[in-house]
Parts: sequence; C-alpha cells; structure tokens
Amino acid sequence: KGAAAALLGKVYLTQKDYDNSLKYLQEVEKFGYALLDEPADIFDVNNKGNKEIIFDVQFESGVNGNSEGSRAFQKFSPSGTVSGAVGHNLPTKEVYRLFADNDKRKSAYFIVTKNGVIGTGKLKQTSATVADGGSNIIVLRYADVLLMLAECYAEKNNVKKSNEYLNLIKKRAGIDEVSIGDVTLMKEEIALERRKELVNEGHRWFDLRRYGCPELKHVWYDESGEAIEYTLREKDPGYTLLIPQEAFTQNPSLVQNETRNE
Repeated sequence: KGAAAALLGKVYLTQKDYDNSLKYLQEVEKFGYALLDEPADIFDVNNKGNKEIIFDVQFESGVNGNSEGSRAFQKFSPSGTVSGAVGHNLPTKEVYRLFADNDKRKSAYFIVTKNGVIGTGKLKQTSATVADGGSNIIVLRYADVLLMLAECYAEKNNVKKSNEYLNLIKKRAGIDEVSIGDVTLMKEEIALERRKELVNEGHRWFDLRRYGCPELKHVWYDESGEAIEYTLREKDPGYTLLIPQEAFTQNPSLVQNETRNE
C-alpha cells in the first residue's frame, strides 16, 4: 500500500495535479516509514529493508549458483577498479562538487578512486564473484517522498510547509537548514536537493522532464580532467523513452512513442 501510494503521488506530481499528489504522499506518511539517522546506513547490505525503504528490487549473493545477484555494482563501478567493471552511470565531478565537505552524504553516496574517478557508493561488492552483487536496487524511499511533498507545497505557494519537509533532508545530511520565503527560490532549492539526495538512483532524467527543461545538459570529464559538455535537446532521439518490445508482445495495439518531434 505504501509503495502504491508513493507511486501514485509521483505520477500525479508529474501530471502537475498537486492536490492528488499531496493526497497520496500524505498517505505514505501514515505507514511508519522514516529517515535513517545516517545516510550510509540506507545502502548497508546488512540493513536491507530498513524503515526508509518503501520499495526495492531484491538481490542476494551466493544463492542458486550465484543466479540471484545483480550485476549493477560491476556495471556501475569505474573501469579497472574491480573485475569486469564497465563504468556505466558514473557520477560526474560536477555533481560531486555540489556537496559541501560537511555533508554526510558525500562520503556515503560516492567513492573516489586513487585516480580521481568518481563512482557510486550506493552499490556494494558483497561477493568475490563481482557479478553476483547483493545490493538491492531501491526504487522508492522515504527521502524521495519528503522531497516530493516539499515540491507539492511549493507549487501550492505554501513555502512554510515546503521548508519543513526540505529541512528534514538537510538536517539528516548534517548541513545548514534553510528558511526560504520566495517560491521560485524554493523550487530551485528542492530541485538541487533532489539531485544530491537521489544521485544515481534513476530519478534525475524524470525530474528534469517534470521541471519542463527544454534542454538537458550533460557534463562529464575525460581522463585529463577536461570538461566535455553535451546538450540533449527535445528533438534528439532519446528525449522520449521508447515503449519496450515486451509491451507490444502483450498488447499489439500499442503505438510506439516518437523519438523525434519533427
């Protein structure tokens, strides 16, 4: 029920139906979820299913001939750091630099290799068989819900409530709380906090679309540390997600999304 309510709240938020989004997100608050005291504890493989987790995809190392683990840790580790690492979905130096040094999430959510390459700290190696990862993949957690509540209240011009929810996240991170009176500034601060709190959890692209960004700018760094920028524009393929082929197998009447708005 909690997961269904959280997902409905996110769908209504995406549709800019803030009243219904609040309705379901407030339902989530009644289910007993809570922020953990320490950011690092959320992703501890010895603390799976903790009170911050609303829904996750579960994996386990060393089960059924190593068939119940996940390759996510291997795929998302910087190349050369572990066997078979391929360096997918690496955090950029840009996002890493957004975190103040006293932000407890900086050491909890990232790893930094001896060569200065940044990787996610949200996935752990749990077995000598690197491809048999035991980290669960978190889909929904309570911090996401609190930030969505802050966003809903900001959209409804209730900055007092928006500050309250936003500061729950900041307080847990160990950084200064805020008292923002301007709605526009509040929305910008929430977007920034979502980018930091939910880094590498698969929400950023959808957040940017919800904010109505006409262009999505990506910044990454080559081996020499030089910044490389690429801007994904609305007419580029990939701006709209394609419907998977499996869905057409189940329902041939579906119509594929266009990937270019010519």
